[in-house]
Amino acid sequence: MGTQQAALSVDECKRAVIDFCQRYPIALTIGYVIRDKQEDALGIPEATKERAGTIAGAYFPARRRVALAVSNIRGTQDVERTLRHELLGHLGINTFSAIDKRALLAGIAEAREQPGLIDLWRDAEREYPHEPVGRQAEEVFASACELISPDWYRRAPAGQLAFAEVCENRKRPMSLQDLVDIAALVADGLHRGERHQQIFPVRDNDQFCEGSYVGPVLKIDGPVALQRINRQGEVVRHSLVALSETVEVGKIVQISYKDGLGRVSTLGPARGVER
Repeated sequence: MGTQQAALSVDECKRAVIDFCQRYPIALTIGYVIRDKQEDALGIPEATKERAGTIAGAYFPARRRVALAVSNIRGTQDVERTLRHELLGHLGINTFSAIDKRALLAGIAEAREQPGLIDLWRDAEREYPHEPVGRQAEEVFASACELISPDWYRRAPAGQLAFAEVCENRKRPMSLQDLVDIAALVADGLHRGERHQQIFPVRDNDQFCEGSYVGPVLKIDGPVALQRINRQGEVVRHSLVALSETVEVGKIVQISYKDGLGRVSTLGPARGVER
């Protein structure tokens, strides 16, 4: 008879999150809600196991938040696996440009019947049966990220080559090895602090930057511009490399997204915003 693993405590889960953040600095920019029950972690009272199924973790890209339900996590290794899925996967894929992210999702979608990828696709289709193919493809990528340990960082050069061959140039169908190598490329870049978020969805269900936003530029924070878009103080983030031109703190701008590019129109100076 095997020994039963002791239940993970909230404090143990927090320590595992801290360890993960030390390995991947970008994880320090995310907020964490760690609770025993999943409905408390998600902040949705009706999202119980009975109604929503078992949920260990979730990532909310617009709110920049990860929810972890400790009662559904078996141990610290399971915390690591969940964070790989949510952060290396769903956050990491947004370190691609919009064009490259679409190319990656298309490559994954076209390989749905390839050996090794079939099982990942069946899992995604079972878990998200009503979601579009692009969202299911992102789940497949996030599931591949669960496999990535530091030992895989050495595969980053192979991941760069695989991305060029199966996503950009479409020389051949993507294999499971290609997908894992691309995941390793992302993980290695996040570990080194060399990859930065380029896609900032405004709604949690969005996969890309969409829509048009008007308001003052509040701050330039490294590779990101922060813009206030309403009187309630709601702030959206824009990757500087995704904008058609430079924006200045203290200017009211309109940023409209099309095909991943944010087209900038400067409307004038803003009052009460320091330069």
